[in-house]
Amino acid sequence: MKSYYFIGILGSGMSALARVAHEMGHRVGGSDRSLAGAICEEFRSAGIGLYPQDGSGIEKFAAERSISAKEIVVVKSTAIEDTVADLVKARSLGLAEMHRSDLLAEFFNRAGRSIAAAGTAGKTSVSTMISFILDECGVSPSFVIGGVSRNFQVSSRYRKSEHFVIEADESDGTIVKYKPYIGLLTNISKEHKELDELHGLFNGFISNIARGGYALINISCPEVSKLFEARETKKDDINYKIINFEYCKNVNSYNNDFLVSEVNLKPEGSSFKINGTLFETPLIGRYNVENFAVSIIAAHIAGAEMRDIAASLKNYAGVARRMEVIGRHNGVVVIDDYAHNPHEIKTAINAVKIFDKPVIAVYQPHGYGPTALTRSELCDAFTDLKKRDRLFINEIYYGGGTVNKTITSRELVDEISPKLPGGIVSYCATLDDATNSVTKTISDNLKEPYIVLVMGARDINTICPRILRGISAAGPV
Repeated sequence: MKSYYFIGILGSGMSALARVAHEMGHRVGGSDRSLAGAICEEFRSAGIGLYPQDGSGIEKFAAERSISAKEIVVVKSTAIEDTVADLVKARSLGLAEMHRSDLLAEFFNRAGRSIAAAGTAGKTSVSTMISFILDECGVSPSFVIGGVSRNFQVSSRYRKSEHFVIEADESDGTIVKYKPYIGLLTNISKEHKELDELHGLFNGFISNIARGGYALINISCPEVSKLFEARETKKDDINYKIINFEYCKNVNSYNNDFLVSEVNLKPEGSSFKINGTLFETPLIGRYNVENFAVSIIAAHIAGAEMRDIAASLKNYAGVARRMEVIGRHNGVVVIDDYAHNPHEIKTAINAVKIFDKPVIAVYQPHGYGPTALTRSELCDAFTDLKKRDRLFINEIYYGGGTVNKTITSRELVDEISPKLPGGIVSYCATLDDATNSVTKTISDNLKEPYIVLVMGARDINTICPRILRGISAAGPV
């Protein structure tokens, strides 16, 4: 048993890992700037120590657990700056420090049948889908994912199982620390880093797959295809499995181990076949078909039977903030989606177009650095919007710390406007502005059964219930 103190313990990634460490039997405590919310209540009930982030928690944790502070390992993430009081205190006490990814790699790399989902987009959904499918098919995996599974109601858990599922994050380069038995590469698109650097990271990820393990390559993505073609695969002691989709241009260019065909997209759900086996899901959008397909294949390689997987899909409840319907009012549907990079934005808009209704899209840019890096791609991500649609761009999310504010949302609006029909793009400085703009648009166009698509990785989702309350208070829509 070890003693871990997590600085920023209530963050999505940190809380998931803290929960696993606790369930493994380790002593766990930690601090955060705000000690409120559902996770806070869960942790307190479980006996996980929670402390204000003022430098006092480490010694309190040690005293409460009757251990020496020297036994404590401090766990931090890239977001924790050197000036944070708890980190200053830990260093004054000479405590050992670990990056969150190193601790996750330590837990994950011990598993005999570890599965890592990698890719610029979709890895939270894919890792959640794999965990769900394995669980439904009689395997009880441990998992650490980036969102809250609606089936498990948590973002992580530990089980005494040889199967451990994670999403491998490339944004801070930590992806190369994981050594999976099954490594899955879904797609590559520009976000956080340039494509050349991403190719290097994902190439390293594939090279780290355990000897005798499996590399599942979604060759339908052009950038994944380029990476695969550049690898000297004959020198690898890895089993490559090629995944492709019949609607892709390169479908006949590879020996496809798994071919996805007969894709049928409808407002009430989707169906498709993999090597002749039919699968049906209530999720909408082609990207969800692609996510489910690669997840099914990963679970099958891990030991699940295709017929059992097909039977399980009807019970899949999805992931919080992934094309999640928050509510409906007289034909208007409000959807919350985590889409924050250009690829995800474009696929989310494309997915809701299947309703054949006008779309009100709301987008909150994800930090100044990523927005500046993907500026050109972002300005092209909304081009599927039409004359009946509307687009509201919120101000760039600022989470604190030192950043270079070289771009504004007003500038994005100015660059996007010429690419779309006149008058459909507007700037919203605040969340209140965004809420009011959406509700006014609906109230001014009572006959339009809008799909409201709220996109972003931060707090933009908080406007969804406010929009529903606003249009309900305004009377019949």
